[in-house]
Amino acid sequence: MKRWRLRISDTAYKRLTAFNSLVFLFLFIIAFVGAVIKKDAIIYRLNDLLEHEKLTSKVVSLGRTLGSKVKPSSKFPLYKLAVDPKYLRIIEQFVQNSLKGEGILLKKDKKWYPARFSHNGETYKVKVRIRGDLSNHWRESKKSLRIKFNKERLFNGYRSINLIIPSDKEYEIEPVGLEKSRSMGLLVADDGFAMVTLNQVDMGLYYWFEQPGKEMLERLRYPEGEMFISDGIWLDTRANRVGVVKGWDSYPSSFQVSIHKKGGTAAGMIQSRWDRLLQLSRTATRQEFSAAIPYLIDIDKFAKWNALIWFFGGTHPASPDNVRWYYDPTSGLFEPITYDLIINEIFRKYRKNGSFDHLGDARRFANPLIERILEDRNVTRLRNRYIYEILEDGADKMTKSLEDLYADIRDALGQGIRPYRLESMDELHDIRMNIFKENIRILRTWLEYGRVFIDTTISNDGKDAEIRFDVYPDSLVDLNLHRIDLTPTAAFPNGLKINGVRLTDPEGKQTELTSFKATAGTDRITLEFEKLAIWTNRDKRLRPVVTRWTLSVGFEGGGRFQGGAYPLVDMDFIHSLTNRPIESFRTRRSPAKYVSGNTSNRNPDRLLETFLKESPLPFRREGGRLILAPGTYKVERDIVIPGRFGLVLEAGVVLKMAPKASILVYRAVQILGENGKPVIVEPLIEGRPWGVLGVTKAREQSRVLHLIIRGGSERWINGIYFSGQLNFYHSPVRISNSVIENSAAADGLNIKHADFEITDSRFVGNASDAFDGDWVKGVIRNSTIKDNGGDGVDFCGSEVVVVDSIFSGMDDKAISVGEKTTLHAVNNLIATSGIGIASKDLSSTHVYGGAFYNNERALSAYRKKPVFGGGTANVMGSLFWRNKKDFEVDGVSSIRLNGVGLYKAPAQSGIEIADLRLGRIESFYENDENGVPSFKGGAGEERGVFAKGPETGELTILGVTIPNLAKSPVGMIRPLVNGR
Repeated sequence: MKRWRLRISDTAYKRLTAFNSLVFLFLFIIAFVGAVIKKDAIIYRLNDLLEHEKLTSKVVSLGRTLGSKVKPSSKFPLYKLAVDPKYLRIIEQFVQNSLKGEGILLKKDKKWYPARFSHNGETYKVKVRIRGDLSNHWRESKKSLRIKFNKERLFNGYRSINLIIPSDKEYEIEPVGLEKSRSMGLLVADDGFAMVTLNQVDMGLYYWFEQPGKEMLERLRYPEGEMFISDGIWLDTRANRVGVVKGWDSYPSSFQVSIHKKGGTAAGMIQSRWDRLLQLSRTATRQEFSAAIPYLIDIDKFAKWNALIWFFGGTHPASPDNVRWYYDPTSGLFEPITYDLIINEIFRKYRKNGSFDHLGDARRFANPLIERILEDRNVTRLRNRYIYEILEDGADKMTKSLEDLYADIRDALGQGIRPYRLESMDELHDIRMNIFKENIRILRTWLEYGRVFIDTTISNDGKDAEIRFDVYPDSLVDLNLHRIDLTPTAAFPNGLKINGVRLTDPEGKQTELTSFKATAGTDRITLEFEKLAIWTNRDKRLRPVVTRWTLSVGFEGGGRFQGGAYPLVDMDFIHSLTNRPIESFRTRRSPAKYVSGNTSNRNPDRLLETFLKESPLPFRREGGRLILAPGTYKVERDIVIPGRFGLVLEAGVVLKMAPKASILVYRAVQILGENGKPVIVEPLIEGRPWGVLGVTKAREQSRVLHLIIRGGSERWINGIYFSGQLNFYHSPVRISNSVIENSAAADGLNIKHADFEITDSRFVGNASDAFDGDWVKGVIRNSTIKDNGGDGVDFCGSEVVVVDSIFSGMDDKAISVGEKTTLHAVNNLIATSGIGIASKDLSSTHVYGGAFYNNERALSAYRKKPVFGGGTANVMGSLFWRNKKDFEVDGVSSIRLNGVGLYKAPAQSGIEIADLRLGRIESFYENDENGVPSFKGGAGEERGVFAKGPETGELTILGVTIPNLAKSPVGMIRPLVNGR
């Protein structure tokens, strides 16, 4: 077989070689240009490979440690984490396996590993785990983490903190949103930015925030209630691809708690409230739900929270998995905790549905509980007012804060492992700012918008006539009808006058209006109203719906509207937020139609008529108060006064309370006993404690005069835990000439979040504390607190003046000053108690005059709770006599003595001394008939060093004048009359 050979000439060969060279050069140039364009992506991929090895290999980590140092930053703290590389390898293995699946973190995967955390030279043994449900938190070499500290050694008062990759919180967005939330008085976790190293590898900038829990509540001066958050049921459904997908967020078992994980009485009581709220959200009618939620939800805080989140798009922070609900056991109310304010556009394409906050087809963002609350017109009205307040006063400030914070963190974003490209960061920041500004514009546009549709019908019945206006408002806020003008084409009949105006609301309820000004003449009829509000209803998905109001105006005399009397109608409406008139072109009116003839038990929200019918006591109603006349009455079951009414107990009322029976009032209480004719509240069966008398959320001040209350206990009622036999929560009160005794509860009297004044009263023989005040402000005068099983008075987070009073015979502390309280004690006897005054946990105590007599320990300053610091005490011109131990102070607290009378100078550290008065006290003092040490002195030099107190000057605090102590002897400034 003959073979063929291809022969190429030298010229052709040279040309082919040249062509191949040109093609190779062309491909090389394209590859080079592509590499330049994609250099960042290539570098990031290489970094990923290198950093993966560094974080999962002990050897390479050591090499990295020796060759790299973190750049110090004066702006942000440096947090150092050290984790055994074998645990990092386990974490990385989990990440890789998860990324092959659904890329989610389930409960079973939330495993903790031992680690060390260091900051400012202090090292803590901690536990650390991956944080974040979705893989965006942990698929890269820089991962979000949660760190848990030992409860006996907290970090800056924190039990647990989260380190989050800044991109997840949109860099500057979350911190600015949370700071605004704080300024609005909402519950927010501490947060900030920090530089982080992991095994000395520079991880760059992290955003940190405290994990909400018991310690956070205590530090922020919130009662220890509970927090509820969705348990992420959708994650399990997504991972296993079976199960019912939606609907679980309305059932309590799909939520987890943070505080009472082991159950108990408090957990059970609070859980009952949570169950009731969720059940109402599932089954109640709109009317039932609206009546109940003011007693379950803190409407003001909810409205502020919901107003703020709409500046950031409104949907993400309101989704079931992101809303953490806090329950306040002193008010019985839930409130949302601000969290996860990721920036989103308000849904433009759904604006056709009539509102910025209707989600349209994007139901994956829906939260059934929040939507149910927002169905209530009063809630959305308040929410919209807060949005507008932010628009008017705070939107520009928030915008500037976003710009400023980004400028602060920008350089740090370019540091550490997987650094961000700053030019790209600038572009993303501009996008976020444009969204934020557009949200502001959308909110303003929607809230300032308003229009009205009016259909008019004129009817006649003989000599009389009626004009009916069917009014359809279209606005997200109230529109106030200001004026109606009726103008005839010729003239109205003589003698025509208005004989009534009736308003029918969308539910059909009719109201006769009396507050308006009417003028009628032949050329014009005018009605002027003062804020007659109408509004647009919404459906269950928060879509505004056409809503009809009917205003009927009746006329008497003058014959029929006909011919030239046929009126032209003009209506003026005022926008309730802007206070500007609705533009005339947006008040749409159809020509009037003309027709002849006629055209036609324990719940505080229950009706008064039902309550009075079922009440065991013969209350009479006077205005907004229910009054009980003098007499002796048995109270054999709980009485909850309807929420719109206060309670008055007249002089001579005696309430015989059956075991556990309680009285709860949501408005002010007036207890009007008289000298010789007190009001008495006592057990029906001696030796068997009754429940509580509780007042909550009363705006008006309660008065308690000449009350004797004894033998009560403590009680959960309507979801509120009352710890004293007499309680005032969020309710100011004045108490005088009263006796609070023999309580079997934790407290005889308990006041929370309120101002108070107590005068000429006695607290005797209570099983534990006589008076417990949390977050209060007030004065105690001329009173006696004695022989109580716990503390005489116990304050937390308060400002109090105690003057001219006797404290004696307390098993624990006569006066307990705790948790950032400021106390001014003026001319008091503090005697025969375990501790006279204890100043602790960042509290400040100031003692002016008075005497500490025969106590186990007279004055103590210390730190009790790790979340706080030490206490301070400043004692001036006071006498310390016959105490077993005068002073006790720990290493973080301090006591200052000025002009104090003692046997000898104290030797402890932590005590600052000035102008001590030392000597044999018994030679100069004696106890008077009331057991109060009084100065007997003598003449001339015999008066000794105790004759004159220190020079202090005069001072007035909370209306109490504190005299110059140099004008009286050391000790009591003035006698305590009649034992007080």
